[in-house]
This record gives sequence, structure tokens and C-alpha cells, in this order.
Amino acid sequence: MADFIANVGSERIAHGSRVSGPNTGISSHKYRADQAESTAGSRTGPDRVELSLEARMLRVLTEGDPVRRDLVDRVKEQIASGEYMNKEKLDIAVERMIEDVREELF
Repeated sequence: MADFIANVGSERIAHGSRVSGPNTGISSHKYRADQAESTAGSRTGPDRVELSLEARMLRVLTEGDPVRRDLVDRVKEQIASGEYMNKEKLDIAVERMIEDVREELF
């Protein structure tokens, strides 16, 4: 279903919307400039920025080292020495593969 949209000044108004209020005769550019002037003088103190919880979590995740170097180095040493693969690790890997197949089938 396509909505009818009309351009009013530089604003887009959906069909059926009403524009009312004391500033309806003012162009949107002039209104925005007036708003900027009126709020610019009302600021006190230094500028500040607040980050959302999601932004803070993302910063922690992206700033940290995503690779556990200690684990990677230990596994590399075990592979080089031939002690990484053993029966216990193979059994665990096979069990995990079987469980994955079961989950997909059922």
C-alpha cells in the first residue's frame, strides 16, 4: 500500500497528517536556524557525551585482544611436539559431532 506523501517546504508530510502550531508559516530552514540560536546561548558548562550501555560494551569487546595468545601458544607447542591429539580429545570431538547431528535431526 503506497502512502501519499506531499512536500511542504523541505519537510515531507504523509497524506492525512496535519501541520499546526505557531510556526506553521515559517520555513523549516528558518525555524531550525532560530532553534539553533535559542539553544546555543542556553548551554552552560563544558560539552559532554554519554555513551549507551551497548556502546560501552562494544568498546570493551573491540579494544580487548580477541585472541587468547597464551592458549594459542600452548596449542601450537602441543601440536609441534605431537601431544595435542590424543584418544581423549578425539573422543570428545566425536561426541560433539554426534550431538550436533542429533540436534539437527531432531
